[in-house]
Amino acid sequence: MQKITFIIQISIFISEIKRKVDWEIGGVGLYPSYDPNLEQVPRDILRHTTHTGIAFKGNEIYLIVSEPCSMSIFKQKVIALGIDGAIALDGGGSTQMFYKNNFGIHTSRKLNNIVGIKS
Repeated sequence: MQKITFIIQISIFISEIKRKVDWEIGGVGLYPSYDPNLEQVPRDILRHTTHTGIAFKGNEIYLIVSEPCSMSIFKQKVIALGIDGAIALDGGGSTQMFYKNNFGIHTSRKLNNIVGIKS
């Protein structure tokens, strides 16, 4: 098995990251910083719907999907997992997660981009 080491940097604005990165993803800050007004998050994104997120604890990365809830409730659920940091990704119809034997959360919406893990 190949071990992958992650360096995690938390920032409010992407312009704060000064070093070269191989891969990065942005979204709504959930933890440790949650300020939709500062981030100028459109209200539609905060609505009661399904949500996706990515979180970390130490060197472990978590992909998270939720049942329908507001972004504020989603934040509370993610923090309850005891994580070190998290961001919300897209939500609504694009909230999907597939794992072994095609089990998971599905919608009929076609996705152009995904975050995937290969075992």
